Amino acid sequence: LPPDAASLHFVMVDPSMIAIPAGEYTMGCDSAHNGGVPCLEATLPLHTVRLSAYSIDIYEVTNWQYGLCVWDGTCDLPVSSSSLTRSFYFDNPVYDNYPVLHVNWTMADAYCRWAGKRLPTEAEWERAASGGSKRTYPWGEEDPGPGLVHTNQVNGTPVEVGKYPD
Repeated sequence: LPPDAASLHFVMVDPSMIAIPAGEYTMGCDSAHNGGVPCLEATLPLHTVRLSAYSIDIYEVTNWQYGLCVWDGTCDLPVSSSSLTRSFYFDNPVYDNYPVLHVNWTMADAYCRWAGKRLPTEAEWERAASGGSKRTYPWGEEDPGPGLVHTNQVNGTPVEVGKYPD
């Protein structure tokens, strides 16, 4: 190492997270980009918020990740260990890379703190999920399809995390 290496500041970049830059964001429901569904009163009016820079996980927390927190004694077991179509889901190694289910806000907050992270605010979540612009879906105006997203309309069963990179 060079002699002045001790004075360098190193920042670990977590490849499982994405950095969202600081800036203004228009928060709330835009009826022109809501998939033809009327906006709920609680999502109105559209308003501008200023957000500081933050990072957010790219993917859902998996059963395996959450299980480590449970094993460590910090997190509580999910309220149910099954999914809609699988009796043994959370504690089944076959589904280690699937999203954890049946955790409430308090449980999610405990996990985030254990992982050295935090839950996003509503505005941060909305900005990250929307891609920062008002459009019907994060990818644009195209209806959800099997290559873009997994929804309850498909079959109601969780799928492996990262299966829909588009």
